[in-house]
Amino acid sequence: MLHEFQSRFAAALAAPTMPAPPPALGGDAERRKLGLKVYRNNSAHARVTALKDTYPAILRLVGEDCMKALALDLARKPLETADARVWTAQLPEFITSTPLAADLPYLADVAKIERAWLHAYHADDPDPVTMDAETLAESVLKRAPSTTVCRSDHDAFAIWQTQHGTTTKNGAHCIVYRNQMQVIVEPLSDSSATHIAALETEQHALDWLAALEGDDVTQALAGRLLAAGAILCEGETS
Repeated sequence: MLHEFQSRFAAALAAPTMPAPPPALGGDAERRKLGLKVYRNNSAHARVTALKDTYPAILRLVGEDCMKALALDLARKPLETADARVWTAQLPEFITSTPLAADLPYLADVAKIERAWLHAYHADDPDPVTMDAETLAESVLKRAPSTTVCRSDHDAFAIWQTQHGTTTKNGAHCIVYRNQMQVIVEPLSDSSATHIAALETEQHALDWLAALEGDDVTQALAGRLLAAGAILCEGETS
């Protein structure tokens, strides 16, 4: 009963024409209508604030008014959980359905980097792994759940850096991962992005490392990712 009432009340908050479900608010119809308006305003403010805090680069790119409009449009989608991180994670895909996708085609990709940063920030630290030749021969590699490869047809990484006050590296693709208490965002070449993205599914360690032969940049990156736990080395599961 309580869950059903909470679901109906949450639906009423997102739908301006829907009345509050009884017995949510006391008083006559007009008083209940005003009471629900207060809840709606508070809910809208909380969602706008959550989106601005999660996507500071997007806020700088589109401005306060546009960000508020995005948040309020997104707020019309039903809440499936009270976890604000789950709700805010919908923004990159939501952007692709708005006029901003045509006017600012890189925007959704920049938002994906912001989302990946927050995801990595809240992720658990992986268990350290000691590797040797024998370990690798019997292991598979895969990306840690907290590691995200962000690929783009635009200079999304360069734009993201600019909005965070850094302009030392250019590029479209990047990888976002957690190294102990620090979230790292590194640029990826096309080759590195392809190789690291392949680790979304398990890859035999020796086969994957052999594929990097001659690609010194990706080899160096792979070493850092393995040391940081951004790439996991596990016993073969097949």
